[in-house]
Amino acid sequence: MHDLIDLPDRHILVAGDYGGGLNPPGPSPMDIYDITDCTKPVHLTTFYWPANIHVPRITPDGKRIYAGRQYGTAGVMVMDISDVRAPKYMGDFPLILPGGRQQRCHDVSFDEAQTRMYCAGSVPLIEGRKEDSAPSIWDITLVGKTNLGPQGAWPPIRFIGTSRTRGQGDHHAPLARINGKLYMVAANELRCSAFPRIFDISDETDLRAVGEFRLESNDRCLADPEWAKANAGGNYGLHYNSVVEDAFGSVPLGMFDFMGSGLRVVDLRDPAKPREVAYYHPGAPASGAVRSRNGTTAPAATDSCMSHNYFVQETGQIWFVCRDSGFHVAELSREVRAYLGVPAKPKPR
Repeated sequence: MHDLIDLPDRHILVAGDYGGGLNPPGPSPMDIYDITDCTKPVHLTTFYWPANIHVPRITPDGKRIYAGRQYGTAGVMVMDISDVRAPKYMGDFPLILPGGRQQRCHDVSFDEAQTRMYCAGSVPLIEGRKEDSAPSIWDITLVGKTNLGPQGAWPPIRFIGTSRTRGQGDHHAPLARINGKLYMVAANELRCSAFPRIFDISDETDLRAVGEFRLESNDRCLADPEWAKANAGGNYGLHYNSVVEDAFGSVPLGMFDFMGSGLRVVDLRDPAKPREVAYYHPGAPASGAVRSRNGTTAPAATDSCMSHNYFVQETGQIWFVCRDSGFHVAELSREVRAYLGVPAKPKPR
């Protein structure tokens, strides 16, 4: 997994080893690059985390990395990259919920002031119950602080709030400011029951679910346990739920990867009633593509779209990747643009 940041004085890419340190357990490498010239990245150093990480995330100032843990491991690890050539490990910090259980974060993000960490994860994942997952918010102002007394700095990351609405939010939870209000768009992953749910986070202590976007396959999955079991391998569930706040300068769009159901583009201007406006389905994979599961292989029935998705303001293009067909560049039709009330396709430069 990777992350990058592009600031006036800091242009950094970090890339971790997804399976490093798992089997056998041990240190997990992460490479750090200077991408001042993005066509010629310069490798600066390799840092070894003490254990496997899942998703590394760079803070908005480019000075720290928070690493979500793999699978059932709770807490986050933190690294100081103020001196990007000589990173320093700051610790493995627990995330303790009211009642004493610990939170696991698959992915995290931050506010611009770097006082808040937004966690997509779950305690129930450790206990085997994704159905109880929900996003959460944590205070990170004490991380790295000293002279706080013997008990004042522990735990340095402190719980603020979560949602009473459970069932989505253990994989990815990007933020989106819509009509001046901050929302979190959170979902589970892979299972056919995974779909994005929209949370109003105005009250940080009580995240309020206000809307969701589901496909018919999600509804069937929730209603038919046998069908859900037959499609448990990620055929139709969500993977990444990317959000762009200002597509074409003004429109909040969800770009949701529903794996075998393709990329779905969703109008989020009314968070309570998200509306699909377009989709891109790559079709069946090329002849010869196979999938491995439980030690056996079989011809692939679908080409799964699973990547982060990127909207390019200058061109109106959407960039994404599917498992078999690779990198795609797509754009919304003239009719969809008219519905959204945005200009027609920009002239080529």
